[in-house]
Amino acid sequence: MSSPSVTRIRAQTLPTQNGGRTFLGHPPGLTFLFLTGMWEVAALFGMRTILVFYLVTQRHYLASAALAIYGWSSALSFSTSLVCAPIADRFLGLRRAVILGAMALAAAHFMLIAPALLVPSLVLIAFAAGFFRPALVGQVWLLYSPTDPRRHRALVLYKLGCNLGGIIGPLICGTLYETSGWTMAVGFCGGGMLISLAIYFGARRFLPPDNPMTTTGYRLLRHDDSAATAACSISLLRRTMLLFAAGLGGTLHWTAANQQGGTMALWAYHSLNRTVHLGSGAFLIPAAWFQSLNPVLILVLTPLLTWHWARERAGAFTETRKMALGSLLLAGAFGVLVASLLVSKHAQVSWLWLLAAMVPVTLGELHLDPMGQAFFGRLAPKGMLSTSLSLWFLTQAAGYVLGGELGALWERLPPETFFSICAAIAIASALVIAITGQFATASDSQNSRVRS
Repeated sequence: MSSPSVTRIRAQTLPTQNGGRTFLGHPPGLTFLFLTGMWEVAALFGMRTILVFYLVTQRHYLASAALAIYGWSSALSFSTSLVCAPIADRFLGLRRAVILGAMALAAAHFMLIAPALLVPSLVLIAFAAGFFRPALVGQVWLLYSPTDPRRHRALVLYKLGCNLGGIIGPLICGTLYETSGWTMAVGFCGGGMLISLAIYFGARRFLPPDNPMTTTGYRLLRHDDSAATAACSISLLRRTMLLFAAGLGGTLHWTAANQQGGTMALWAYHSLNRTVHLGSGAFLIPAAWFQSLNPVLILVLTPLLTWHWARERAGAFTETRKMALGSLLLAGAFGVLVASLLVSKHAQVSWLWLLAAMVPVTLGELHLDPMGQAFFGRLAPKGMLSTSLSLWFLTQAAGYVLGGELGALWERLPPETFFSICAAIAIASALVIAITGQFATASDSQNSRVRS
């Protein structure tokens, strides 16, 4: 049994009560974190929406150079968390990391107004996001006790907030760029980060306390308990191996899923019958509109999914089961695309096939991404919650890179062969994650026997 002092420490790290008040069944802190993350994504995605246009039309970059800057800056914003998150865990604490990251993001977006500061601004944005993003997600995780089933639904709702930002930011920023120019557009992004910072400051009394060495939810061990200490060392090694395996499965998923913005977009442009007949007239759906299907479907499907999960019975490592299901749904989506090509016999494919495929793509993402965060949060070594979550974000960065390499096969293979390969990669992701879940459950049971 834990000592009384340990019990007191754990109680302090779980501020779910806040006087017993909740909002839609969740602690008030989730609403503030939801809005904080929403404005950060609105600023970041808004800037990225116009970056290539700005570089090509106003700075006269070659298209290849502009795309390279866009790609590297996007990947860097995920990978810098490996450097920034350990600093947040060991020195700053999660609250200071969010505040520092938000201030730096606001400053960096305002710096983009000066043409000479383009590269330093993009580098600063990447490192600021490395502090901000894992620390904010970590606080969503810490709002709930280790056994609270609302944790999973909270991470899905937080993702919903990020997708709202991903819709709002490009719409406003793109409009400002067309009507008022680059300065007003990136000024909006900087102002959005100031709003995010103000919301976060208003949430301080609803958020978990900054004590990174005791907030991972694991039982703290007495120094004189040598047997338990030895078991903990074994558990740490197992947790590291499980995180690596789950990360591999996540990377495979993102490799296939990231075809949405590349090869699937090209296919929609060249091979999709995008004509909608309206009475005696007809309307050609712009190919770019299909890129909005994913965030729109996330808004539609998230409430249904959280309602369904609220009725489920929680079990050991349900995260990996949902992650594996997410990859199987992604494989099914590519199966729909293959079926559309076989049915059409290489004629133009109706746009309804792509709509049908995007539903399992989106459901797959909603199962994999929040549950990946939950799995990495659950297995985070003591005092390394933000660092562990940063490893999950790294799988997305790796997925961007490998997805681009996979996309290079598009021009060499028939579409049905390419989409079949994507489906096979998604199935491999599901298998890796499912096997990881089996080992995680076995390790959890063994550790429970040791503790008893």
